[in-house]
Amino acid sequence: MTQTNPPQVLWGARVLAYAEVDDSIGYVERGCFFVNGKLLGPVPRLAICQCPGEAEILVEHCDSEWNSLGVQGGFGSIEEAKVRVERSYPGLKNKWIDAE
Repeated sequence: MTQTNPPQVLWGARVLAYAEVDDSIGYVERGCFFVNGKLLGPVPRLAICQCPGEAEILVEHCDSEWNSLGVQGGFGSIEEAKVRVERSYPGLKNKWIDAE
């Protein structure tokens, strides 16, 4: 998978940081992230986002073309979101790229 930058906005939320889940990244199924009643499982790309005027930080779980497959919310900071994602994607912490 070739690294391409995400759009600046995903589903109305500004992208703050993003990461590509390559073969060097593991995945631990936690069985807790459901979308439309189905367990989402691993995704190839992730983006940390924030809606305008909101304090809450979101994590967008995306396909290889940055289409959002599901959103996790309730994070108080970018760092908190990264720590939470690291639980399911061990080794991802050094892959995050700050969005421009």
